[in-house]
Amino acid sequence: MPPSAGRSADVLAVWDKGSRSKRVSILKQFIAVYRDSTGAEIERALGPSALLLFTRITAWLRLTYQMGYELATQLTAISLFLQAQRFLTNFMEIGGIQTLCDLLCQPTLNAADKQRALMILIHVANSGRVFREMICEGVGVDLLVQSMLNDQNEKTLELYGSLFMDLGQGNPHKVSLVHAGLVYAIHEGD
Repeated sequence: MPPSAGRSADVLAVWDKGSRSKRVSILKQFIAVYRDSTGAEIERALGPSALLLFTRITAWLRLTYQMGYELATQLTAISLFLQAQRFLTNFMEIGGIQTLCDLLCQPTLNAADKQRALMILIHVANSGRVFREMICEGVGVDLLVQSMLNDQNEKTLELYGSLFMDLGQGNPHKVSLVHAGLVYAIHEGD
């Protein structure tokens, strides 16, 4: 049964005590119910437990991404939440960008999961200058360039290009870093 405001506490309890398969089942039901909903509609439907569920999903991603376990389901659920500013801000605060950049550097990551992760990063970059700057902080650009150089999939490379275009526009404090990353990628790429 999909999570709703009346059942949120029950869903959280099942999540906390549940196995991997139970968590995947909860996420698949969540995706089926809320696929066409806005972030605000999800928050309204889940009530005060929405942020708690989102935090559990993102924590589970951080713990399991290196194993590649059900990444498509986790990334899809996260992307549904990220339509709302509150969840986007929380995602940034908990290190979601670093997790996605690390995920993209995983050599065993399949193209579809890479593309999902890149779509989330593009969404974040398009959410405002502050978010673009946060993606570029630390080793974000370096990790993105490194993962792009190790990729051969045409659609994935197009998404990297879109992400770098977004990161370089309206981002005066980090534009030189983005340009330097692109120049390095061009120089080192095939």
